[in-house]
Amino acid sequence: MLPRDFSDIYKKLSNQNPPDRFFLCGDSIYLKEIIIRGLKKSIGDFEDFNLDVFWMNDKPDFKAILDSILQYPMLGTTRLVILRNFNPEGSIEKKIIQAIDEIRWSETTIMVVESTKKPDSRSKIGNTIKQIFNIYDLSIPNDREMLQWVNYFAKRIKKKIVPKAARELVKQAGVTLMTLRVEISKLSIFAEDDIISFEDVQEVVSHSRSAHIFQFSNSFLAFNFPDASKLAMELLDYGESYSTILAFMRINLSDLLWAKISPDKLKKKLGKRSFLAKKFIESSNRTTTEKLLRAIKSLHEADIMVKSGLSDEKTVTAWVLGNVQTILQ
Repeated sequence: MLPRDFSDIYKKLSNQNPPDRFFLCGDSIYLKEIIIRGLKKSIGDFEDFNLDVFWMNDKPDFKAILDSILQYPMLGTTRLVILRNFNPEGSIEKKIIQAIDEIRWSETTIMVVESTKKPDSRSKIGNTIKQIFNIYDLSIPNDREMLQWVNYFAKRIKKKIVPKAARELVKQAGVTLMTLRVEISKLSIFAEDDIISFEDVQEVVSHSRSAHIFQFSNSFLAFNFPDASKLAMELLDYGESYSTILAFMRINLSDLLWAKISPDKLKKKLGKRSFLAKKFIESSNRTTTEKLLRAIKSLHEADIMVKSGLSDEKTVTAWVLGNVQTILQ
């Protein structure tokens, strides 16, 4: 999708009035987040009363979702109900779609369904979705489209980027629009004039991955799992392998285990980084030896899941971080 096409969709959706239903599919998290942000404007300052967000991977209560859809707005004139991580073929999701198709729709509600999967027109539920929702495919742009997004982001910060630099940026960081936008923001600060050069891109982007790894490791050690998960996904978007992320998790967990068993040996093991021992000891006091061993075991399980083809790297990384969080906390 090109910037101008997305701009047209955004303007159209952000000016919608209820009742309306949108199905946002595709793998571009960045584009979907902007659309959802625009739709939130429809409820003004009354999010506490008129916004409900349900994450389907948390297995929310079916009745709670239905009640939210049928509820009338408080104070304002519009309600917004959002279903995230929606799997069109999931059992709860099918039940929701069937109910929506049968109930009398509230005249004051806008509903948004966000999914990475496109409805399958060959299935009954896929056809039902197509009948009751306006569907927008927000997929990650291809390389040619990415070049136009680079120029679009640069123009928004009043910079120009030379063609060679744009191609290099797409090559190095053009896995998602989010990574492109982040790198363009960094380049706007780094570039000494209004032109972003090829050398600027080489200098800035080469440091991004190592900086993210450092931040991920710090967040993981501090048991700040929301930030660690976000950074892990960004690392994967940069092209980092899941095995590198698992390796850093394993190192941190092992050091936390040493902090529990023998703090003196940990200081010796850290060598010149022995000043970090205090941080490891403080974090280790938040959990138990048994839990740390279980967390390390889950890393091996995650590795097997990828190598055996049971799941992809991104899904496994998200799973293992969530599993470690559950175990340790």
